[in-house]
Amino acid sequence: MLTGNLLPAHPHPKHDELFSSWLTRIAMSNGIKLYTLGKAVFGSGTGIWNRDIDKSVTNETIDCLCAKTGISQSQIYATTLRSYEGVLYAHHNPNGNTKWILPAGVYHRTRRRNWLVYCPLCLFEDTTPYFRKSWRLAFHTVCDKHDSMMHDACPTCNTPVVFFRRELGHRSTLAIDSLILCHQCGFDLRRAGAFSPLAPDAQSFIALRSLIGLRDIGWWFCGEETFNYSMQYLDVLHYIATFMTSIIGKRLLVYVEHEAGYIRMSDKQLPRLPIEFRPLNDRHWLILCTLWLLDEWPNRFIKACRKTGLTVSRVTRSEQLPYWFERVMRL
Repeated sequence: MLTGNLLPAHPHPKHDELFSSWLTRIAMSNGIKLYTLGKAVFGSGTGIWNRDIDKSVTNETIDCLCAKTGISQSQIYATTLRSYEGVLYAHHNPNGNTKWILPAGVYHRTRRRNWLVYCPLCLFEDTTPYFRKSWRLAFHTVCDKHDSMMHDACPTCNTPVVFFRRELGHRSTLAIDSLILCHQCGFDLRRAGAFSPLAPDAQSFIALRSLIGLRDIGWWFCGEETFNYSMQYLDVLHYIATFMTSIIGKRLLVYVEHEAGYIRMSDKQLPRLPIEFRPLNDRHWLILCTLWLLDEWPNRFIKACRKTGLTVSRVTRSEQLPYWFERVMRL
């Protein structure tokens, strides 16, 4: 029975740890179920797992955890996806889709979409395995530590990773036994294969690794352009990666794949989906192709538009894009 102010065990968040991962580790450290932890910390009837808790953490939730763990509000806030607001995107939507955040597709306590990617090598090397906050980002398709492709599901049963559901269906189990076992089939995610990623060229792969590794420095660059706010660059990256899957924008994708000498997606009919909703491998390739186009800015992009017959109006489609991009497009 949990009594007193502080929980008996209150592990600190690890580097870049995701809120739901940390909350699950708190329950494991105290030898209790997540439902019991929720009642002790937030009160009964809160139902925090019926929504994307990593996106929807409120100040009240942070205050409750601060009081029960003795961990500062700033440390807890840093585990939430809200902390990316103003760094990777302008506005965070706690209850809907947000740019660059992989959607969970929450239905009751299930996650119907591949909302979380993971690196099995990172999980294997962890003394205490945990899931990173950055693994919720749509452009985090490779591990910047191991240079291998991320996974977004159990390789055995193809079920999305939902580590906090390990306790469901086991009434006699007092607590979650592990974060790294598939809740559906029990496969150890650390045993998933490590695969080398594809890329149009070495430079685009380096650009992606840099973006992943330096995602929250707050500023960015493109060619000789330097931006005080990284989202000025990321907004264009997001737009072009999405534009290339449109009927008109596909010309750019064809051009990149022709130049790279590798046909990966341009010979297929692409469904109209936001980049966050696309499968991992497709998302990876589209972002890399966009990085390839933005390399040597603005020369390569202008050349690609001229070769494919794309005008300013066809590329921008009346969208309000950052000035550094529109200025060059209108020259």
